[in-house]
This record gives sequence, structure tokens and C-alpha cells, in this order.
Amino acid sequence: MLQSPEIEFYGQHIGLVVAETFEQARHATHLINVTYEKREPKVDFEKLASEAVLPKDKEKADAIRGDAKAALSAATYKVEQVYATPIEHHHPLEPHATIAEWNGDHVTLYNSSQIVNGAQTAAASTLNIKPEQVRIISPYIGGGFGSKGGQWANLVLAAIAAKQVNRPVKLALTRQQMVNSVGLRQRNFQKVSLAATKDGKLTALAHEITTHSAIKNEFVEPCGDGSKIMYDVPNSLITYRVVPMNIILPTYTRGPGKSTGSFALESAMDELAYALKMDPIELRIKNEPAVIRPMESPGPLEQRFNACRQGLKLLVGKNGRPSLARTSRGIT
Repeated sequence: MLQSPEIEFYGQHIGLVVAETFEQARHATHLINVTYEKREPKVDFEKLASEAVLPKDKEKADAIRGDAKAALSAATYKVEQVYATPIEHHHPLEPHATIAEWNGDHVTLYNSSQIVNGAQTAAASTLNIKPEQVRIISPYIGGGFGSKGGQWANLVLAAIAAKQVNRPVKLALTRQQMVNSVGLRQRNFQKVSLAATKDGKLTALAHEITTHSAIKNEFVEPCGDGSKIMYDVPNSLITYRVVPMNIILPTYTRGPGKSTGSFALESAMDELAYALKMDPIELRIKNEPAVIRPMESPGPLEQRFNACRQGLKLLVGKNGRPSLARTSRGIT
């Protein structure tokens, strides 16, 4: 942080101005002239997606059960689609803000943190002091949606500035800086392939994710987690590929991987139901897992399929297909 002339992403902090008032500090930034050596940035995900490689994270290694590719090739009934989800930003009501105050070699940081001990560890490690020399006070969070789980430059920059001027310093990100200073949900291409028998029993599931991360550090949201355990299928393939880009490091964002991954998986299930001319709820119930696989406790899955059964009873129309149910609030 502030230790290299290299720019890795748009919005990277390259300096800090400290003044008596917010207005003075903002004005002073406009008096600074910065020169850059221009290089071709890696920002076009669609262009770079073909260069994606295996993630460094061993938990994102290919998860293989049976032979999904062979089962898909031999299947009569199958769907294969690519689902794209965009970059998303957190934007909690309260932007990230920190007040730093030193007392000798101990620093107190008033900081909205979703994980307080994580903020303490991050500050201590970066400032090269012991964790017991850092006190984090976080009475309110003001919303976070995952962006205040990890820690970003504002935490440590406030501490550095306070040390330099020997006075308490407040650093609050602007709403504009929230877009490029505190992580994001990365863009994903998810190729989902499903194969089934004529009566709707799944024979293969492939969920292949291509995404991006930062140039030097890596974060990959687990979009394939749901596909590993949601349905009973003998042949499955879950893969991740990631391309380094000149974009800030992605981070946890409201249901990381589960929301984006389930969107792709369940959309493909709906398309398979349409291809089979089968009720989409019946298709899901037919593929309820008899054995709960690792990563999932029985409760949530049992509740999901019980809800499917209850919903099917409520919604089935005269022709055996779900019908729209009118309520006082409209159509459901």
C-alpha cells in the first residue's frame, strides 16, 4: 500500500491528503498533478475469458463424480446454456469510514467492521505491530453486505495519516469511491449442462464457471457449491477458471456464490423441465437427494423439498400444471 508506483486497478489509492476540513482536503487533491506511463489494461472480460486458468485456491479444484461429459454426450434429453451475471457493488447506507487515534505505540480505530477481530489482525499486520496494540471500536455497521467483512485501504491509511500528523484523523470514502475501493461481486459466465431420462431423472450435471479476479490476489465466489449437493445425480462436473484483470479484488457479496450459482442452476432446471414437458416442481422433487452430501446439513435441503411439495399441492391446476393463484396482494 503506497509502496509501489505500479497501478493495478482503476481507483487504487496512490496518496492521501490531510487537512483541517473535508472541503480543504478535497480542494487540495485537485492541486496535485500525477503523470502515468500508459500500458494496455486487462479490463475486457469477454475478450480475456478464453485465457482463464485454474484458481490457486485448492478448494476450487475440479470436482468430478462419474463421467458427466460422456453422460451428456449420450443423453437424449439435455439442456446446455451459459448464464451471465454482472459485476455488482455493495453500496450500504453508510460508506466505509475510519477514525484513527494513536496513544504512544497503540492505535484506536473507530471503524464499521462486520468482523472486528479481522480488522484488528489486518491493521496490526499491515502496520507491523502486535494485535494487542490495536483496538477496534465498531458500535454500528451501517450496512455492509459483505464489503465490511474484509478490510480495505481506508482502515490503514487513516492510521498512517494519524501517525504522521500526530492527531486523530477521520477518513470517509465518498459514494463514488465505494465503486472501486472496497471490492465487488465479480462478473461470471456459468455454463450449465443437464441431462435426464424421459421421466425426468437427472443423469448428468456440469457447472463450469469462468470469472475474474485481481492481478496479484485472488478471490473466487463459490458459484458451484449448490450444484454439488442440490440434486441426486450420478455424474457431475464442477469447475472454476479465473482470469487476472486490472479490477479491484472481488469479495464476499450477499450470499456469495449461492445467489449467483443457484440462479444459473435453477434456470437450467426450468429449461430442462420445459424440454421434458414436465412440471418444474415435480422435476426437482424427482431428483431430491437421498443422501445429503458434504457441505450441507439435512435441514435446509429437507425444508426446500418439503416446500416444493406443499407448493405443488397449492398451485396445481386442473390440467396438472401449476396455475396462477390470486391473492389479495395480486398474482403469485
